[in-house]
Amino acid sequence: STIMLNLVAVQIVNYLLAGPLRDKTAESVGGLIPQTRLLPEGSWLPNATATYGTALALAGQTAEAQRVLQESLGTGKVAGPALADTHNGLGLCALGSGKAAAALDHFQKALETAGPPDPPSRIRAAAVLGAGMAQLELGKLQEAEKTLREADAAYRKIYQLPTPALADVKVARGRVAMLEGRAGDASALFAEAD
Repeated sequence: STIMLNLVAVQIVNYLLAGPLRDKTAESVGGLIPQTRLLPEGSWLPNATATYGTALALAGQTAEAQRVLQESLGTGKVAGPALADTHNGLGLCALGSGKAAAALDHFQKALETAGPPDPPSRIRAAAVLGAGMAQLELGKLQEAEKTLREADAAYRKIYQLPTPALADVKVARGRVAMLEGRAGDASALFAEAD
């Protein structure tokens, strides 16, 4: 029955595109390809660019991610959570390029626009984790431990089950413990991350 309903859905879309929703303006590819009118720019999803840029950064395509995210910032139209997500992506790019101070700056900008700390959002928790990792790379171990504990608490409030992000927090906290000479704590944190 699902296959039959797919056919019905396709026919409904074809009817709507060929009739009531069809764009009849001159810009519509000469009328060869039926399409609807373009939605007003204010209804577009600015966060999609931030998500795409962050995905590129996580995939190791730092230069392309940075270009996409900087271009998004350059429009001046990104605000609120989308702006925070854009700075999170730029922070990841900077961390991936070994520029921990620039990364920390981006994560702090993300925290300024990510909303209140309680209840934490996914975007805010990612910014806190990123800031902790940048502090770790800068050798600010006490600050990193405090920030990473905050990230740990935020992720635990958001998600009920272990997540890869929570494992990242544990690994970063394990690195801090290792650098501070707390081998037992480091071992326990690495085991929790696994």
